[in-house]
Amino acid sequence: MPSEHAKLLADAKRKATRKCLEDLLADAGLPAIEPGRLASGGRNWPAGYVGSVSHKGTKVVVALAPVGCVKSLGIDIETWDRAKELSKIQGLTEADEFPPLSDVPGPLLLFSVKEAIFKALHPILDRPFGFEDVKVSWSRVESRSLYGAARVGAIVLDIRCSVAIPSWGASVALLPEGAMPRTVSEQTV
Repeated sequence: MPSEHAKLLADAKRKATRKCLEDLLADAGLPAIEPGRLASGGRNWPAGYVGSVSHKGTKVVVALAPVGCVKSLGIDIETWDRAKELSKIQGLTEADEFPPLSDVPGPLLLFSVKEAIFKALHPILDRPFGFEDVKVSWSRVESRSLYGAARVGAIVLDIRCSVAIPSWGASVALLPEGAMPRTVSEQTV
């Protein structure tokens, strides 16, 4: 049975998520409702839109884009205090995939990117894939922003990361329209 603290935290998380979704949808001129859930567990975004949600405790980030702009997107946030824990996850030990920043824990940002990629691809792929199936390369690194690409088999996604808030990392993966070169059943990973 969950503790009172766990119940309060879960309630705060639900309220923060709902408020963030309402604000984002209102800013987009859409009804301020929480998107329902699909059988896959993903959210049922308003017609013509794709989106993603990530939260750590009561901190919530939400991304929304019109279909046509991107086919799918995923977003993730992580706290730097999880870096040691995350470094033990299979598929996060490839140092050549770590971002070229010495002050950002490589496994943390790599986990965040790969989690965002999973969120972007999971709703549209009909097969499982793991972190080890995702290969990341960085093309541009600025003071607090990173840009690159990730490959899952023949699928290439654009990735963006921000470390603008001390001790936090945020990542987004964007699957451009037309990025699926073959049908899903023909994909090899």
